[in-house]
Amino acid sequence: MAVACALACACSSSSEQQPIPDAAVVPETGPVDKATSIAFEPDAMLTLAPGEKTTLQIVVQPTGVHSVRFSLVGDSLDASLDADLLQTTELGRAAVVLTAPQAATAFQVRAVADDGPSAQAVVSVSGTGFAKLTVVPAYAGARSTPEWTATAAALISCSDKKGIPPQDGPLMQTAPSGSPLVLDGLPAGPKLAITLRSGHAVGGCSDLVKLSAGEERTVSVKVGDRPIELASTDFELGIVLEPDGTALEPWLEASTAKFVEAFAPKGNEAAALLDAMQSLAPVPAEFAKARLNGKWDEAAVQYLQLLGKPLSERIHSWAAKGFLPLRGGVGLTGRIRSTQESPSQPALTVETFGGLDAAKVGWSYDYMTSLSADPGDTVHVAGAVYVLPTAYVAAAVDSATASAEVPDGLSALRHVVSCSKLADALATTTLPPTCLMSCIEKLCMAGVGRMWETARDASEDSFDAASLSFNVSAAAQVDAEAVIVTMAGTWAGEFTSGQDDVSVKGTATGTAPPSP
Repeated sequence: MAVACALACACSSSSEQQPIPDAAVVPETGPVDKATSIAFEPDAMLTLAPGEKTTLQIVVQPTGVHSVRFSLVGDSLDASLDADLLQTTELGRAAVVLTAPQAATAFQVRAVADDGPSAQAVVSVSGTGFAKLTVVPAYAGARSTPEWTATAAALISCSDKKGIPPQDGPLMQTAPSGSPLVLDGLPAGPKLAITLRSGHAVGGCSDLVKLSAGEERTVSVKVGDRPIELASTDFELGIVLEPDGTALEPWLEASTAKFVEAFAPKGNEAAALLDAMQSLAPVPAEFAKARLNGKWDEAAVQYLQLLGKPLSERIHSWAAKGFLPLRGGVGLTGRIRSTQESPSQPALTVETFGGLDAAKVGWSYDYMTSLSADPGDTVHVAGAVYVLPTAYVAAAVDSATASAEVPDGLSALRHVVSCSKLADALATTTLPPTCLMSCIEKLCMAGVGRMWETARDASEDSFDAASLSFNVSAAAQVDAEAVIVTMAGTWAGEFTSGQDDVSVKGTATGTAPPSP
């Protein structure tokens, strides 16, 4: 009985009427806020005879005068209301008279307060009596079904209710999975369409030709999976290389070599630094003259030799440390989001590649992917992303050198070079009149920056990009709306750089972001 009374409408006769409070005894109030809620009182299903009249009462919160619109929803036949627009008393109450139709059916009376909140009263009409139905799901799928909702609609067949799940009928009941699911107060006589769903991810329908007055029957409703709602796709994709990323080792070595060559062509670090400083000098010709006369190239070579390891060797060491996540199998992470306009071609926003910030290692834009789902909730995602080799090396060096004292790779190089000491070494000769001691130090700092930027941007400037293609096949879990919430499976693809292709594969996962 407790289950049946949980209906938006259950277990009550329409003949009971409540008096409407007299507005005259209510003191005057100030301006009334818009309605926040509306409810029928009592909140119970009405079981009426054909042509019977009854008064429906509503209460709106907060108290005060509100506008309430009434309408009939569903197969109401010739049922009628004595008003479709009323104003409540200052206690927020109003009443409308319903005249039942002349034939058996089921429908709803809907009330909307201030064009905002709404409430429904369910009405079941029969001239011979009413019946009770226990609904049992027949489901062979694997989706989670924590609760079931059964509904009934009169004068309609399942063939009129398209889609999974079919549209709800006016009579409704919900119960936890495994608990009795009982529809009470069904009109005896007319044909009924009984729908059953779990959320909106699983559903089905069964026709009943006729119920007798007082009958209690059990019906099994066959239900199936709604296709995955691709248009609402939004999840974090993770791709892992297996057994690890050693297949990309030749590419990492070649990328580092490109970076170092762009940083200091032919390995001449002293000349590369002085060239960069000269290009940035206030008067490059004066700098060039002082450089030649003071034999700055020899002085710079000697100075850099005192630092121990060459800068290129340090870059190799730092890059190798920054490559560790990729070498260990850390592949790609990103967010995949579909739209109503292109549900099967969601955009992939890459967040990391090889454990490094994607914005630093490639072009910052969304990549189009393809998305499909098979019966049984196997999901397929395919696409390709691009990475700039020398930008990836720079990001790896940044990651390896980052600390409280040295935030990135460029800062680490400047710290090693120690431009104030290089300025001291060059100041033993005549400096350019337009660039004295402090200027030389600043030019050194800027020169190291110019060398770094040239190396970092070398791949972009030469349109040299590597690509990772992927094809994911994964088992998905969906929510109550048939939207992907998690997935886990495998992937395979190609890593292409220049003329070289390497087959890669591994595992893939997807997880929907937390709700806001």
